[in-house]
Amino acid sequence: HAMAMNGELRVLAEGPGFQELNYKLYLGDWNKLPDFSTLKPHREGPVPDKKLDIKLEGMSEHFGMQWEGKVDVKADGFYVFTLASDDGSRLYVDGKAIIDHDGIHASSALRVGRVKLTAGLHTVRLDYFEQSGQEEVYLAWAGQKFSETPLSKWIHPQREAGGARAEEQRNQGIPLAPENGEAVIYRNFISGVSPRGIAVGYPNGVNICFDADQMSQALVWRGAFIDAKQHWTDRGGGQTQPLGYDVVRLGGEGQGMAVLTDSSAPWPPRNERATGIQFLGYKLDAKRFPTFRYKMDGMTVEERYETAGDYTTSNESVTRVLKLTGTPPPGLYIRAASGGGLRKEGDAWLMGGRLAIRATGGEAILRKDSELIIRPAFNNGAAEVRIGLAWINQ
Repeated sequence: HAMAMNGELRVLAEGPGFQELNYKLYLGDWNKLPDFSTLKPHREGPVPDKKLDIKLEGMSEHFGMQWEGKVDVKADGFYVFTLASDDGSRLYVDGKAIIDHDGIHASSALRVGRVKLTAGLHTVRLDYFEQSGQEEVYLAWAGQKFSETPLSKWIHPQREAGGARAEEQRNQGIPLAPENGEAVIYRNFISGVSPRGIAVGYPNGVNICFDADQMSQALVWRGAFIDAKQHWTDRGGGQTQPLGYDVVRLGGEGQGMAVLTDSSAPWPPRNERATGIQFLGYKLDAKRFPTFRYKMDGMTVEERYETAGDYTTSNESVTRVLKLTGTPPPGLYIRAASGGGLRKEGDAWLMGGRLAIRATGGEAILRKDSELIIRPAFNNGAAEVRIGLAWINQ
């Protein structure tokens, strides 16, 4: 569907690698990272291709390595580092520990750290030790303007598209990004959403996925938008994951709007399509921001998303706005969020310690099964419900 969209879908390229990179090799038998500053390197020198490479010295057991290099940050903002290792490792940016992945373990788990950086050169250091067995290190970074970019020669299997491929083909995705103040839309199979998911990337760094089967906001995340490679190359099968971070599943199982006998009645179970609701498509404004349209009985709904803040200061947020007109069916409720340990604090409902949710335009009810529903307040055949989403501890 994506190629049928009007306008352009712009590609987000990989980011820069190390400008310079040096290594130090240490010999020793450790169960956790030593203090390398107290040890004398066995060998040291520059890394020719400026990528972390354990195989550089041909070691297999009982050794440690320390890499230090510079990365060039083009714009102020938050940047995400991803690390996996067998065995222990610890990542520092400008001398501050960002990811601690110490101890003896396999490289199966990916660890993520996030740091705010100003434009200019910054020092990245990785401490690593190998006790015995496999020896592997994956390090990458990502920003709002570039996709996850490997800083290591070894690529983690979870980052290999379609399984093992030649080195030059690895991690060359087709990431999409908003540009020139316009939103970007991706219609395809997205993990955690029905086959009729419609993902939207907004210029301020907030992304949402609307489920056109269930008429609900299924996902919200920030940072990078979507990598289209999985569906735009080869056979295009499977479901793709959001490319950014702080992904929150809001909709839970089932439709986003329902008729209940009372506020404590069970929410309708998930069906192939939302019961009693008909999707009418969507329209785009001048910035290509979509407004989704659907109807239930004699009532029509227009749903749009208003963004605020910006990724460069990490205060990005989004408000889901539902305009309802006509005659509502008795017992109409909108589900704002489901799951994630919802609890009330002040004027907001906190979801899993990650999102603060605020709602106006109706009676908000937190149900026992951790579900926030809203009964819209109609006046002269119209209602407007606003559901604001902001990340906590930004």
